[in-house]
Amino acid sequence: MGGNNSKGNENCGKYKEDVNFLGYEVKKYSNEEDNIFKVCEKDLNLLKFMTIQDFQQLIFLTFKSEDYKEEVVDETSFLLFINRKLVKHFLISNDIRVNDQLTTEIKFFYENVYSELFKKYKHYYKKSVDENQKRKASMINNLALLTIGFNYCKFEYAYDKIDFIFNLLSENGRVLKRSHFLRTFLMFVLLVPSNIMIVLVDKLSESFEKYKTSLEIIQKYFSAFEYEDSIRLTDMTLESIFGESQEIDYDNFVKNFKNVDYLLTPEGIRNKLKATNVNN
Repeated sequence: MGGNNSKGNENCGKYKEDVNFLGYEVKKYSNEEDNIFKVCEKDLNLLKFMTIQDFQQLIFLTFKSEDYKEEVVDETSFLLFINRKLVKHFLISNDIRVNDQLTTEIKFFYENVYSELFKKYKHYYKKSVDENQKRKASMINNLALLTIGFNYCKFEYAYDKIDFIFNLLSENGRVLKRSHFLRTFLMFVLLVPSNIMIVLVDKLSESFEKYKTSLEIIQKYFSAFEYEDSIRLTDMTLESIFGESQEIDYDNFVKNFKNVDYLLTPEGIRNKLKATNVNN
Protein backbone atom coordinates (compact mmCIF):
# COMPACT_ATOMS: atom_id res chain seq x y z
CA MET A 1 0.00 0.00 0.00
CA GLY A 2 1.27 3.48 -0.80
CA GLY A 3 2.91 5.19 2.14
CA ASN A 4 1.61 8.37 3.74
CA ASN A 5 4.99 10.06 3.29
CA SER A 6 5.18 9.44 -0.43
CA LYS A 7 6.75 11.65 -3.04
CA GLY A 8 3.22 12.58 -4.03
CA ASN A 9 2.63 14.21 -0.66
CA GLU A 10 5.94 16.06 -0.83
CA ASN A 11 5.30 17.50 -4.29
CA CYS A 12 1.56 18.02 -4.39
CA GLY A 13 1.75 21.64 -3.20
CA LYS A 14 3.48 22.95 -6.30
CA TYR A 15 0.70 21.64 -8.55
CA LYS A 16 -2.00 23.27 -6.45
CA GLU A 17 -0.20 26.60 -6.77
CA ASP A 18 0.31 26.36 -10.52
CA VAL A 19 -2.86 25.59 -12.48
CA ASN A 20 -0.85 25.79 -15.68
CA PHE A 21 1.36 22.85 -14.73
CA LEU A 22 -1.19 20.38 -16.05
CA GLY A 23 -1.67 22.45 -19.15
CA TYR A 24 -5.32 23.22 -18.42
CA GLU A 25 -7.71 24.51 -15.83
CA VAL A 26 -9.85 21.80 -14.32
CA LYS A 27 -12.88 21.52 -16.57
CA LYS A 28 -16.40 21.65 -15.19
CA TYR A 29 -18.65 19.13 -16.88
CA SER A 30 -22.44 19.11 -16.92
CA ASN A 31 -25.06 16.74 -18.26
CA GLU A 32 -28.82 16.81 -18.66
CA GLU A 33 -29.22 13.92 -16.23
CA ASP A 34 -27.12 15.40 -13.39
CA ASN A 35 -30.23 16.70 -11.66
CA ILE A 36 -31.73 13.25 -11.08
CA PHE A 37 -28.55 12.24 -9.23
CA LYS A 38 -28.94 15.16 -6.81
CA VAL A 39 -30.77 13.03 -4.27
CA CYS A 40 -27.79 10.64 -4.10
CA GLU A 41 -24.96 13.14 -4.42
CA LYS A 42 -26.32 16.02 -2.36
CA ASP A 43 -29.41 15.22 -0.26
CA LEU A 44 -28.35 11.83 1.12
CA ASN A 45 -24.59 12.19 0.79
CA LEU A 46 -23.00 12.10 4.27
CA LEU A 47 -19.49 12.04 2.84
CA LYS A 48 -19.73 15.67 1.77
CA PHE A 49 -19.01 16.55 5.41
CA MET A 50 -15.65 14.76 5.54
CA THR A 51 -12.43 14.52 3.58
CA ILE A 52 -11.31 11.33 1.90
CA GLN A 53 -8.65 11.01 4.61
CA ASP A 54 -11.37 11.17 7.31
CA PHE A 55 -13.35 8.48 5.48
CA GLN A 56 -10.27 6.33 4.90
CA GLN A 57 -9.30 6.46 8.57
CA LEU A 58 -12.87 5.61 9.61
CA ILE A 59 -12.87 2.57 7.34
CA PHE A 60 -9.46 1.37 8.52
CA LEU A 61 -10.35 1.75 12.20
CA THR A 62 -13.77 0.12 11.83
CA PHE A 63 -12.67 -2.90 9.83
CA LYS A 64 -9.24 -3.08 11.47
CA SER A 65 -7.38 -3.42 8.20
CA GLU A 66 -5.24 -1.04 6.16
CA ASP A 67 -4.61 -3.66 3.49
CA TYR A 68 -6.79 -2.84 0.50
CA LYS A 69 -6.11 -6.31 -0.93
CA GLU A 70 -7.82 -8.05 1.98
CA GLU A 71 -11.58 -8.63 1.75
CA VAL A 72 -12.93 -7.63 5.14
CA VAL A 73 -16.31 -5.96 4.60
CA ASP A 74 -19.48 -8.04 4.51
CA GLU A 75 -23.03 -6.70 4.43
CA THR A 76 -23.68 -7.05 8.17
CA SER A 77 -20.49 -5.28 9.19
CA PHE A 78 -21.15 -2.51 6.67
CA LEU A 79 -24.65 -1.91 8.06
CA LEU A 80 -23.15 -1.60 11.54
CA PHE A 81 -20.60 0.78 10.10
CA ILE A 82 -23.38 2.99 8.70
CA ASN A 83 -25.54 2.93 11.84
CA ARG A 84 -22.85 3.21 14.51
CA LYS A 85 -19.99 5.03 12.82
CA LEU A 86 -20.96 7.05 9.75
CA VAL A 87 -24.34 8.51 10.75
CA LYS A 88 -23.06 9.28 14.26
CA HIS A 89 -19.69 10.67 13.18
CA PHE A 90 -18.86 14.01 14.78
CA LEU A 91 -18.33 15.64 11.37
CA ILE A 92 -21.89 14.90 10.25
CA SER A 93 -24.35 17.77 10.61
CA ASN A 94 -26.57 17.69 13.72
CA ASP A 95 -29.52 18.56 11.49
CA ILE A 96 -29.36 15.03 10.11
CA ARG A 97 -29.22 13.30 13.49
CA VAL A 98 -32.38 14.98 14.75
CA ASN A 99 -34.35 14.23 11.58
CA ASP A 100 -35.56 10.65 11.95
CA GLN A 101 -37.10 10.45 8.49
CA LEU A 102 -33.95 11.72 6.80
CA THR A 103 -31.83 9.32 8.84
CA THR A 104 -34.06 6.44 7.68
CA GLU A 105 -33.63 7.50 4.05
CA ILE A 106 -29.86 7.85 4.45
CA LYS A 107 -29.52 4.39 5.99
CA PHE A 108 -31.65 2.92 3.21
CA PHE A 109 -29.47 4.66 0.65
CA TYR A 110 -26.14 3.41 2.01
CA GLU A 111 -27.42 -0.11 2.60
CA ASN A 112 -28.28 -0.29 -1.06
CA VAL A 113 -25.02 1.35 -2.11
CA TYR A 114 -23.25 -1.59 -0.50
CA SER A 115 -25.64 -4.08 -2.10
CA GLU A 116 -25.00 -2.74 -5.60
CA LEU A 117 -21.27 -2.36 -4.98
CA PHE A 118 -21.06 -5.96 -3.86
CA LYS A 119 -23.01 -7.23 -6.88
CA LYS A 120 -20.61 -5.51 -9.25
CA TYR A 121 -17.61 -6.61 -7.16
CA LYS A 122 -18.63 -10.28 -7.34
CA HIS A 123 -19.32 -10.03 -11.06
CA TYR A 124 -16.00 -8.32 -11.71
CA TYR A 125 -13.95 -11.02 -10.02
CA LYS A 126 -15.98 -13.82 -11.60
CA LYS A 127 -15.36 -12.31 -15.05
CA SER A 128 -11.89 -10.92 -14.33
CA VAL A 129 -9.60 -10.51 -17.34
CA ASP A 130 -6.78 -11.71 -15.11
CA GLU A 131 -7.12 -15.48 -14.70
CA ASN A 132 -5.14 -15.33 -11.46
CA GLN A 133 -7.70 -12.97 -9.94
CA LYS A 134 -10.85 -14.93 -10.79
CA ARG A 135 -12.59 -16.12 -7.63
CA LYS A 136 -15.90 -16.29 -5.82
CA ALA A 137 -16.06 -13.17 -3.69
CA SER A 138 -18.05 -13.24 -0.45
CA MET A 139 -16.97 -9.82 0.88
CA ILE A 140 -15.47 -6.66 -0.55
CA ASN A 141 -12.23 -4.88 0.30
CA ASN A 142 -11.46 -1.35 1.47
CA LEU A 143 -10.41 -0.41 -2.04
CA ALA A 144 -13.97 -0.69 -3.35
CA LEU A 145 -15.38 1.29 -0.41
CA LEU A 146 -12.84 4.06 -0.90
CA THR A 147 -14.18 4.72 -4.40
CA ILE A 148 -17.40 6.01 -2.80
CA GLY A 149 -15.34 8.52 -0.85
CA PHE A 150 -13.24 9.39 -3.89
CA ASN A 151 -16.39 10.49 -5.69
CA TYR A 152 -18.33 12.06 -2.83
CA CYS A 153 -16.01 13.25 -0.05
CA LYS A 154 -15.05 16.93 0.02
CA PHE A 155 -11.71 17.91 -1.50
CA GLU A 156 -9.99 21.26 -1.05
CA TYR A 157 -8.36 20.98 -4.47
CA ALA A 158 -9.16 18.77 -7.42
CA TYR A 159 -5.48 17.84 -7.51
CA ASP A 160 -5.89 16.20 -4.10
CA LYS A 161 -7.67 13.37 -5.91
CA ILE A 162 -4.62 12.82 -8.11
CA ASP A 163 -2.43 12.63 -5.01
CA PHE A 164 -4.86 10.25 -3.33
CA ILE A 165 -4.68 7.70 -6.14
CA PHE A 166 -0.89 7.81 -6.28
CA ASN A 167 -0.43 7.66 -2.51
CA LEU A 168 -2.90 4.80 -2.12
CA LEU A 169 -1.63 2.54 -4.86
CA SER A 170 1.99 3.44 -5.56
CA GLU A 171 4.92 1.41 -4.33
CA ASN A 172 6.71 3.31 -1.56
CA GLY A 173 5.50 6.57 -3.07
CA ARG A 174 7.89 6.24 -6.01
CA VAL A 175 6.11 4.54 -8.89
CA LEU A 176 2.57 3.61 -9.76
CA LYS A 177 2.25 0.32 -11.59
CA ARG A 178 -0.39 -0.68 -14.09
CA SER A 179 -1.77 -3.27 -11.69
CA HIS A 180 -4.91 -5.29 -11.22
CA PHE A 181 -5.70 -3.22 -8.12
CA LEU A 182 -5.38 0.08 -9.94
CA ARG A 183 -7.69 -1.23 -12.66
CA THR A 184 -10.20 -2.32 -10.00
CA PHE A 185 -10.07 1.04 -8.27
CA LEU A 186 -10.58 3.02 -11.48
CA MET A 187 -13.41 0.77 -12.59
CA PHE A 188 -15.37 1.37 -9.38
CA VAL A 189 -14.61 5.09 -9.49
CA LEU A 190 -16.42 5.03 -12.83
CA LEU A 191 -19.22 2.68 -11.75
CA VAL A 192 -20.24 4.45 -8.55
CA PRO A 193 -21.58 7.77 -9.96
CA SER A 194 -23.06 6.14 -13.06
CA ASN A 195 -24.31 2.56 -13.11
CA ILE A 196 -24.58 2.14 -9.35
CA MET A 197 -26.21 5.50 -8.68
CA ILE A 198 -28.84 5.13 -11.39
CA VAL A 199 -29.89 1.89 -9.69
CA LEU A 200 -30.08 3.80 -6.40
CA VAL A 201 -32.25 6.47 -8.03
CA ASP A 202 -34.59 3.66 -9.05
CA LYS A 203 -34.66 2.07 -5.59
CA LEU A 204 -35.29 5.39 -3.87
CA SER A 205 -38.06 6.10 -6.38
CA GLU A 206 -39.75 2.80 -5.53
CA SER A 207 -39.44 3.23 -1.77
CA PHE A 208 -40.06 6.94 -1.11
CA GLU A 209 -42.74 9.02 -2.79
CA LYS A 210 -40.70 12.22 -2.40
CA TYR A 211 -37.98 10.72 -4.64
CA LYS A 212 -40.32 9.45 -7.33
CA THR A 213 -38.72 9.39 -10.77
CA SER A 214 -40.38 8.10 -13.92
CA LEU A 215 -39.32 4.67 -15.11
CA GLU A 216 -38.80 6.06 -18.62
CA ILE A 217 -36.17 8.50 -17.37
CA ILE A 218 -34.39 5.84 -15.32
CA GLN A 219 -34.31 3.41 -18.25
CA LYS A 220 -33.03 6.13 -20.56
CA TYR A 221 -30.03 6.89 -18.40
CA PHE A 222 -29.37 3.32 -17.33
CA SER A 223 -28.69 2.41 -20.95
CA ALA A 224 -26.00 5.12 -21.05
CA PHE A 225 -24.24 3.79 -17.94
CA GLU A 226 -24.08 0.04 -18.32
CA TYR A 227 -21.43 -2.07 -16.59
CA GLU A 228 -19.61 -2.78 -19.85
CA ASP A 229 -19.30 0.96 -20.54
CA SER A 230 -17.27 1.43 -17.34
CA ILE A 231 -15.08 -1.58 -18.13
CA ARG A 232 -14.30 -0.14 -21.58
CA LEU A 233 -13.59 3.34 -20.21
CA THR A 234 -11.38 1.85 -17.47
CA ASP A 235 -9.08 0.35 -20.08
CA MET A 236 -9.12 3.57 -22.11
CA THR A 237 -8.19 5.50 -18.96
CA LEU A 238 -5.25 3.22 -18.24
CA GLU A 239 -4.02 3.66 -21.81
CA SER A 240 -4.23 7.44 -21.46
CA ILE A 241 -2.23 7.39 -18.22
CA PHE A 242 0.40 4.78 -19.02
CA GLY A 243 0.59 4.50 -22.79
CA GLU A 244 2.79 1.46 -23.44
CA SER A 245 4.54 1.68 -20.06
CA GLN A 246 3.82 -0.60 -17.12
CA GLU A 247 4.74 1.93 -14.44
CA ILE A 248 4.92 5.69 -14.02
CA ASP A 249 6.47 8.14 -11.55
CA TYR A 250 4.57 10.88 -9.77
CA ASP A 251 5.51 13.79 -12.04
CA ASN A 252 4.45 11.96 -15.19
CA PHE A 253 1.32 10.65 -13.52
CA VAL A 254 0.27 14.22 -12.74
CA LYS A 255 1.10 15.38 -16.28
CA ASN A 256 -0.79 12.52 -17.92
CA PHE A 257 -3.80 13.02 -15.69
CA LYS A 258 -4.82 15.95 -17.88
CA ASN A 259 -5.96 13.28 -20.37
CA VAL A 260 -8.36 11.78 -17.82
CA ASP A 261 -9.60 14.86 -15.97
CA TYR A 262 -13.14 13.45 -16.14
CA LEU A 263 -12.18 11.27 -13.15
CA LEU A 264 -12.16 14.36 -10.92
CA THR A 265 -15.97 14.74 -10.72
CA PRO A 266 -19.08 12.54 -10.98
CA GLU A 267 -20.33 14.88 -13.71
CA GLY A 268 -17.12 14.39 -15.67
CA ILE A 269 -17.37 10.63 -15.37
CA ARG A 270 -20.93 10.57 -16.66
CA ASN A 271 -20.04 12.94 -19.47
CA LYS A 272 -17.16 10.72 -20.63
CA LEU A 273 -19.19 7.52 -20.33
CA LYS A 274 -21.86 8.97 -22.59
CA ALA A 275 -19.25 10.21 -25.08
CA THR A 276 -17.65 6.75 -25.30
CA ASN A 277 -20.87 4.73 -25.23
CA VAL A 278 -20.89 2.55 -28.34
CA ASN A 279 -24.69 2.73 -28.49
CA ASN A 280 -24.76 6.50 -28.86
